Amino acid sequence: ADLLVVSVRRRALPSEQLDAIRKHVAQGKPVIGIRTANHAFALRKEEAPLGHSQWPTFDQEVFGGNYTNHHPNHLRVTISLPRTGPTEHSDLLDGVLENGSVVSLGSLYKVSPLQGTATVLLTGTVVEQRSEPVAWTYVRSDGGKSFYTSLGHPEDFDSGLIEQLLVNATKWCLK
Repeated sequence: ADLLVVSVRRRALPSEQLDAIRKHVAQGKPVIGIRTANHAFALRKEEAPLGHSQWPTFDQEVFGGNYTNHHPNHLRVTISLPRTGPTEHSDLLDGVLENGSVVSLGSLYKVSPLQGTATVLLTGTVVEQRSEPVAWTYVRSDGGKSFYTSLGHPEDFDSGLIEQLLVNATKWCLK
């Protein structure tokens, strides 16, 4: 595959399937992650069944993230550009947030701090908490490109924001 899109939550895959994903990444090929992809291949506390494997450091290695949990579900998240604005990859924001900000009904993921080569594109804030990145790019140590967004709650698709962001991310990853 030219591009891997991950939208999985807490799965231990058959070892040969996870090996194929590891090979894709090791070859420097691009990866896009949607919402729960940052904890895609890490079970909570149980061991993987026989013949299955986990990748608990997938978030750090592939997306440059640091998922630790999320804020309470009842808090509404305001999605906006970071205060300083991304200085690179502005093409990823074409057609995104043209009205300044949008509200997400999905919980805000706690993902800070990101790896040094990550570029934050969008942030999210909830009342009385510091903002968190909700979309970013990451150039991995193998030179491969990764794009991740914690957007992806079902209602996030109502605004058109995530669809445009994913179209832009796909173009960026495949350049």
